Amino acid sequence: MAVSIDQLSTTVLECGLLSQEELQALRRRHSPKDAARFAALLVDLKHLTDYQRTQILENNGRALMLNDYIILDLLGQGGMGMVFKARHRRMDRVVALKTFLPDPTRAPRQMARFLREIKVLARLSHPNIVVVYDAGQSEGIDYFAMELVSGTDLQKLVASEGVLSVERAVGFTLQAAAGLGHAHDQAVIHRDIKLSNLILDDKGIVKILDLGLASDAGPASDISVGQAAVGTVDYMAPEQAQGLSNADARSDVYSLGVTLWHLLVGRPVYDGPTVYAKIHAHVSVPTPSLREQRPDVPPELDRVFQKMLSKQPHKRHQSMREVIEELRTCVPNTANVPEKVGAGARSTSAPSQQPPHGAGGSDSPVNWGAETMAGGLPPESPLRDTSNALGLNQPTIVAPPRPQTQTPRRTDGSSSKTQPRKRTESQHTMPTMMPWVMLGVLFLLIVPGVAGYVAYSLMYVPPLKEVVLPPAELPAEVVPGGSPLVSPGKPNS
Repeated sequence: MAVSIDQLSTTVLECGLLSQEELQALRRRHSPKDAARFAALLVDLKHLTDYQRTQILENNGRALMLNDYIILDLLGQGGMGMVFKARHRRMDRVVALKTFLPDPTRAPRQMARFLREIKVLARLSHPNIVVVYDAGQSEGIDYFAMELVSGTDLQKLVASEGVLSVERAVGFTLQAAAGLGHAHDQAVIHRDIKLSNLILDDKGIVKILDLGLASDAGPASDISVGQAAVGTVDYMAPEQAQGLSNADARSDVYSLGVTLWHLLVGRPVYDGPTVYAKIHAHVSVPTPSLREQRPDVPPELDRVFQKMLSKQPHKRHQSMREVIEELRTCVPNTANVPEKVGAGARSTSAPSQQPPHGAGGSDSPVNWGAETMAGGLPPESPLRDTSNALGLNQPTIVAPPRPQTQTPRRTDGSSSKTQPRKRTESQHTMPTMMPWVMLGVLFLLIVPGVAGYVAYSLMYVPPLKEVVLPPAELPAEVVPGGSPLVSPGKPNS
């Protein structure tokens, strides 16, 4: 049955998409003839999304509301449920809303996996792991809200751009290792690391998704069924492929090594016509050489890769911290990366560098060039300190470095880059010398005047008057020649 304009208006009001006054003003101004045209108008005016219009016109408007969340779009759908783009009505925060729609034949196990993912995400806080905000239930539908990451997963990135440079591949692997290391320190094993579970956001940060298969370190969790293997076969460690229950952090090390291979080579390590053939290869076939596929891979990196993919867990790196330390030493461009791996806490500061052109959505994969990355790491990389047990103590995030460009050189070998001028000794002392200079000038002006006046006073001899004394008053002593002796001074009156 077709939806009327009044029904559409009621749904829009219930969802809080428009106020009563706004809705009435639109109807008076445009006088829509039917609900379809009115819905199209609301889409053009950005009051409705295409997904919302479809649901409302199909008389399914109530499905757009899930407690305090308004559904905006459908992001994905799987066997256990759907993931929506949604907005919290009070907080006005856009999130990814994951809902659980169980298969009746497998409901208990699926529900356990869904609830475990909520609990695991809630106890993890790291820049390379998606944040969970909320969880609840509405009309029999379980859901949880998590960080909505704008970007593309690494599987799509490789499919669209091809194999990555060594620096980029190692940089992305380092970020994933940092997030996994934090999870391991919280006794959480991912068990399903692969390219499609690593998403690159529009700031160049790799974030780990889908912890539905995660387990507590130790005995097998209730997600596993007996000795059944869990994970994705192309990335699965031998102990996981054999269905053993003792998969631990070293299993994630193996899967991360396969991920590194895929970024550099463009395909999984092992191939086969069947799942069992691939499992057999993980268990028994020797690990191939990266350098045979990519001659530009340094020998040190190939050795790290071989160690990550050791068939026996005790021969692999025993922690993600070891992986990070060795990866940093085998690619020259990682030499200037700070020593510490970022803490679990997240940074809320805004980046000081704009994303590169083309970043920002799933249709525009981020393309960080090796020349713009510190050791293959994108701006705002949380890698900081491998000596801090993967950074659980203090929140430390590197401010985004500026892109490094090669400085042109002059023919004499000196850099043409403008150097900051050094202050000379005269520049340093000028402010303190100025008073003395002024005093000196005054001295030179005043002293000669004073000295001249004094000299003039001492040398001044007033003109003498000729005094004729009466003979009776002639002094007893006269100078030769008969002139009287007169002392210098003022003339007698």
